Amino acid sequence: MGKKKASKKNKAKKSNNIQNEIKDEEIVDVEEVETFENTEEVNENSIENNEPEEYIINDYEVINKKRMFPIVMIIIAIVFIISLSIFTVMNKVNKNVYTNVYLQGKNLSNMNSKEVQAVITEMSKKYNDEVKIDIVQGNKVINTVTQDDIDFKVDIEKTYKKVFDFGRNSNLLVNNYNILKNLFIKTNLELEYTYDKQKLLELSEIISSAVENKVVDDSFEVDEETHKLILTKGKEGNTIDSKLFEQEIVDLLKTNKNSEYTAKLVKAKPKNLNVDEVYTAIKRDAKDAEVIETPGKKPVFKKEIYGHDIDKEVLSNLIETLDTKNPSETLEVPLKVIEPKVKYQDIAWTKFEDVLGSLTTRFPASNKARATNLSIALAKLNGIVLMPGEVFSFNKVIGDPNAAKGYKPAATFKGSQVVDEVGGGICQTVSTLYNAVLYANLDVVSRKAHGLAVGYVRPSLDATMYYPNIDFKFKNTRSYPIKIKTTFSWNGNMSVSILGTKEDVEYKIELSSKIISKKPFETVTEIDPNMAPGTEKVKHNGVQGYTSEAYKITKLNGKVIKTELLSRDTYKPTTKVIVKGPEVIAPAPNTQPTPLPSVPEGNLPEEALPDDEFIE
Repeated sequence: MGKKKASKKNKAKKSNNIQNEIKDEEIVDVEEVETFENTEEVNENSIENNEPEEYIINDYEVINKKRMFPIVMIIIAIVFIISLSIFTVMNKVNKNVYTNVYLQGKNLSNMNSKEVQAVITEMSKKYNDEVKIDIVQGNKVINTVTQDDIDFKVDIEKTYKKVFDFGRNSNLLVNNYNILKNLFIKTNLELEYTYDKQKLLELSEIISSAVENKVVDDSFEVDEETHKLILTKGKEGNTIDSKLFEQEIVDLLKTNKNSEYTAKLVKAKPKNLNVDEVYTAIKRDAKDAEVIETPGKKPVFKKEIYGHDIDKEVLSNLIETLDTKNPSETLEVPLKVIEPKVKYQDIAWTKFEDVLGSLTTRFPASNKARATNLSIALAKLNGIVLMPGEVFSFNKVIGDPNAAKGYKPAATFKGSQVVDEVGGGICQTVSTLYNAVLYANLDVVSRKAHGLAVGYVRPSLDATMYYPNIDFKFKNTRSYPIKIKTTFSWNGNMSVSILGTKEDVEYKIELSSKIISKKPFETVTEIDPNMAPGTEKVKHNGVQGYTSEAYKITKLNGKVIKTELLSRDTYKPTTKVIVKGPEVIAPAPNTQPTPLPSVPEGNLPEEALPDDEFIE
């Protein structure tokens, strides 16, 4: 009896285990368990086999599902590939712009090549060359940038390519994804632009040189007359971040609107001189003057060159000493001079008897500072000889017009303003020389017009310089040497002439200029509390701006051979500035009539030309 009960208990445990393993089965109540225990043989067989009927059915369904899954995935993949292939083929044969592609807000969907080209061309025409960006430091405009200054314009070709590259310039999946996405979300493309990076870099250097308290690097120069090496200590100061300047100026030009840009200044220390670089620059061998004569050809002249040398250790010590000096202080040291054996004067067969080109201009004699600057610059130019093929550089001859050389502060142009600066006014020597060079029929290598109008030469026949960034250069393209001769009078006259020997066939040169359009100047008023009430004075006279052209007319035996455009220049107007004292409190009205002033008989004297006409 005990064994039977034990057997029943074991069977009941097995039955409970089977029931726990079967999923989703209802719990068996106590009576069903007892019935199950009484049917010993059936249950024992079931337990021994351990394969309930429900298990067999579920396993079969799982096997079927596992077999169906790969088939379903293959079908989906086939459908996807077929759909993708159809979509790809449709996109490939589509030669137009894809749906929802915009350019600067303009919908280009389904446009063909010619239509897109026309849209881009029309957009590019809206960019105005007269749009300007004023570069501001503090409350002063130190320079102005226009689209024309850096050849800024819409790059039609790149923009066209950008439009048609959308959905075509990547791999198959990315292209189709972009095209599909564009059916629901539009893509707005921007115009592409092009500009001259070198011109923008040069512009940033010019603006850096115009900022207040600018950084000045350590520098050196060789005085060819005294054969001395002059080292100048630089000074810490401001400069602009050229990379940031380039990026932000281009972004402003893209807006196609007049705007202001505040120069982002950074403090910079002066760059020290490098011993090896200075030594390489000043050391040279002497060369003899010579005349190379070839039958049937004109003689070739080569001027003598004096050799220079210096002990490298001495130079190194000088540069180290320069570091201890105060800003702008100089050190001078004589160079070892190597004399050429043959000099040009020993073999010259010409006395520069012919005047090839000349111009006389005048300046206000009362402005002693300006007159001083002109006299120093003209003295430097006087007597310079250029061999055939040799290039003249104004900056190389004059150098930095600083106070150490005797130059005085005088009025000059900086950006669109008139300011006093050391060396102001010497641009008149450049302009006078430029005209003499043109009359002598020499080639101009580098010339830049002023930003504002000047009064001492005709429109578009001026030239400016700003050391070391803006230079005036010309080349002696004649067959014989030429010589620069200058004159100066404290009465207000100066001249520059090119002397030499006339050619067998000598052309006569005439210059002309004309104003194309004019722009009036503005008048602004400043209040000076230190002036007497009711008084006023003109701080700067206004000068109208204009666009002008200059022409060179070449004649032979009285007949015009050719007429060529030298330049087309735009000069901004100079603002007239009137300074007034405080307002006067109006007195009680006077009822008595005011007598009319008497007018003298005869002609009134002509009004003298204001000094502002001679700025720069």
